Amino acid sequence: AEYLNGVNFEQANLDLSLVREFDAQSVIGAPLIVGDETLGAIILFDTRNPNRFDVQDQISVTLLANQAAIAIQNARLVHRLNQFNTELERRVEQRTEELRQERDRVDTLYTIARGLSSSLDLDRVLNEALNLINRTIRISKGAILLVDDATGNLIYRAALGRYRPLPKGGKPTRYRLGVGLAGKVLETREPMLIDNLPENPDWLPDDKPLTHRSALVVPLVTGYEIVGVLMLYHTRPAYFTEDHLRLVSAAAPIIATAINNAGLYNLISQQVERLGVLLGSVRSEARKNEAIVEGIADGVLVLDADHSIQLINPAAANLLGMEAHTLQNQRLDALLPVAPASLEEELLHQLYRILLTEQPHLEEREGHRTEPHRIEIGNKVVLVILSSVTLSPNAPPSTLVVLRDISREAELERIKNEFISTVSHELRTPMTSIKGYTDLLAAEKVGQLNPMQRKFVQVIKNNADRLTSLVNDILDISRIDTGRVKLDLQLIPLQPIIQETIASLSTQIEEKNLTLTLHLPPDIPPVYADANRVTQVMVNLVGNAVKYTRPGDRITITATPRAGMLQIDVADTGLGISPEDQQRVFDRFFRAERDANSLVDGTGLGLPIAKMFIEMMGGRIWLKSELGAGSTFSFTLPLHPP
Repeated sequence: AEYLNGVNFEQANLDLSLVREFDAQSVIGAPLIVGDETLGAIILFDTRNPNRFDVQDQISVTLLANQAAIAIQNARLVHRLNQFNTELERRVEQRTEELRQERDRVDTLYTIARGLSSSLDLDRVLNEALNLINRTIRISKGAILLVDDATGNLIYRAALGRYRPLPKGGKPTRYRLGVGLAGKVLETREPMLIDNLPENPDWLPDDKPLTHRSALVVPLVTGYEIVGVLMLYHTRPAYFTEDHLRLVSAAAPIIATAINNAGLYNLISQQVERLGVLLGSVRSEARKNEAIVEGIADGVLVLDADHSIQLINPAAANLLGMEAHTLQNQRLDALLPVAPASLEEELLHQLYRILLTEQPHLEEREGHRTEPHRIEIGNKVVLVILSSVTLSPNAPPSTLVVLRDISREAELERIKNEFISTVSHELRTPMTSIKGYTDLLAAEKVGQLNPMQRKFVQVIKNNADRLTSLVNDILDISRIDTGRVKLDLQLIPLQPIIQETIASLSTQIEEKNLTLTLHLPPDIPPVYADANRVTQVMVNLVGNAVKYTRPGDRITITATPRAGMLQIDVADTGLGISPEDQQRVFDRFFRAERDANSLVDGTGLGLPIAKMFIEMMGGRIWLKSELGAGSTFSFTLPLHPP
């Protein structure tokens, strides 16, 4: 502290403006200091006594200043503490209110989630969502619009506060991406909080008076997919708050997920219903097919890749001499006896051998069907046909085996062939006589003939030749069918056979002025075949070419070695054969319908006989033809013994 007695204001080197104001004669003062902070000062003065203060007063004032500074500092701390407590209480109350609101929001969301998860019916989910939101924020009107995948427009699917209920399936709207409030939210995927609807540029008024002033529009998004829009209205302007927005925005994904789940449930329900109908249809069809298979006269087996029996009908079981139920899932090779002791066991043995032979061909492609195999055991004759089938998608192919008992047909065929053979032989003897005497008459060995007699004899000769050819063809067919044809297979040169064929038909070739061209390699290899039967085939094919080729046209014979076989082609530029008739030209007694067909003689047996002989010699025969442009008949013969 410092003191000043007898103050001379003019000489004092101090700011004594305050003392001067009170006309003080003596002054004493001390600063109010706490730590490094100066809080103020204590100043005492006397207006009458110029020597009022001394050293003792200085000490007292200093002590007083120190105590006063501490008191002031304490007062300030108490004030600050009170302020802190007040602020803390305010913040606690604020946070408590926020927690209460958050709890209410979580409770509301939980209530919404629980309410929506209680049903998977779409209409019920949508209406329940609006009702749960209405309980929380008390709206005047609400709607849920879903996107129509077919049109892209929004459809009213649920509404709250509507006078009339929505029709089943919802009500179409004009709103789409970017059109109207709903379309805007659909486009931006951002919610909209609108305080005054008439002032919003995206609002599309309808013909009805506007009764709602504020709106809250929120997109319904699940994952990356937006399924629709939630629209809430109120009659009061600026009714909806940021809290409402946060609550509804948090509820929107729950609603969208519930909508998506309900949609998936409906889709699955429809699919299950369709599958149920389809399954019923499949079961019905399976029962029908099973009844057909059970009742079919032919034996039917289905074998898997391991030759296990997957299906067998009673007819097949009867042919094999067993009960159908005992054969199910049995491997075919496990049923084979060591030594067949009955017709049925021998049939099973031969069936298994056929299966092993054809298995590689069946595995090459799906749907492959083998040629019929004929099994003859005693008086029983069974045809076996194998096919590759797939019973179910992604399953390995199975083998369908059809067993047809043709014993009765075979017996009738045998009787017929014997009858034909007998009749043919009986016809052959008188025909030989008729032909011989006709030749004598035509050669005028028994006297000269006048022109009319010569004409009549020629008619008799031509018809006798035709009848002889028919009898010979019928006898050939009969011998082949009954297995009485024996082939003399050996390596034979083909060129002499071709020359012999041309020589035998030279008269007809010259009469029609045909050009016959040969394309034969100089080193044409011999073939392993029967010379007489090859000659018969060549005469038939070249003879047909001569018959059906127009006068002045061309016939070409070509021979080409191909992969162990020799291919012979007989091509003509004649009438050609239609695609329909090409499928039947190798059938017995079939004659293709061609122009001028009535002018061409034939029995319809030449090509079937040629086919049988070629196949018996290990080759095959086929044709290519175009109606009006000619035909090419081709066959192959092996170059070496098998």
